[in-house]
Amino acid sequence: ALLSLKRYSAAATDAKRAIALAPTFGKAHARLGQALYFLKDYEGAVAAYEDAIHFEPDSSITKTYLEKAKAKCDRQKEKQARSARGEEVSVLTENSSLQATITNSVATDPNAQAAVIKTMGFRGQSQVMSKAVGSGLSYANSLDTVNTEDDPDFEEALRIQERANRYLASKNYRHAIEEYTAALFLVPDDYNLSPDLHLGRAHALNGSRRHDSAKIDAELALKIKPSPEAYSTLAKSLFYLKDYQGAIEA
Repeated sequence: ALLSLKRYSAAATDAKRAIALAPTFGKAHARLGQALYFLKDYEGAVAAYEDAIHFEPDSSITKTYLEKAKAKCDRQKEKQARSARGEEVSVLTENSSLQATITNSVATDPNAQAAVIKTMGFRGQSQVMSKAVGSGLSYANSLDTVNTEDDPDFEEALRIQERANRYLASKNYRHAIEEYTAALFLVPDDYNLSPDLHLGRAHALNGSRRHDSAKIDAELALKIKPSPEAYSTLAKSLFYLKDYQGAIEA
């Protein structure tokens, strides 16, 4: 609906929230790709469509839109390069044939339904938790660069994160996953907070032996903000999955 109303920024945020709730839901990634496409963030659209195909490899429509986004991305980069060289660039190349792509798009599929991540507890092994809680996952005392006065969602996400961290420390993985997911719904793409929410959930998922899902959360954290903690969490997930070469590379 937001895409139909041309509220592309809101549609992108909505798609990111859906991804936070269900990282393997291909249609959410496809919707994000469509929103970013219309925002002319073609590089981001390509990445989102590639993620969509990774989770739904049989979607021919998404593959079609991926190719369109790649073509736009290439033209955009060429235009930027020419502009940097001081060459004249026609504005028509960027704005042609945008509207036609909205029809019959995956992003406007009326039959697409939201997916909700399933959570379950596990009586775990692990020293993972002490590292997760002690690694700076809470932002309560480090808001010097963030203004939260006009952002109640951010403040609420911080409160939820504190609860999630307590559940994580006590190895109550099911509730930790639920709380991290709730916080991510409020702040799906904050550069500072969202990666740590993904990593906290990844630790809880690893504690629940849901290593595939933990790997995805670590990768989502890396996409927003690469960090040593994110690479370490990804490596742990890959190690638990017995992908030892991948763990070494991470």
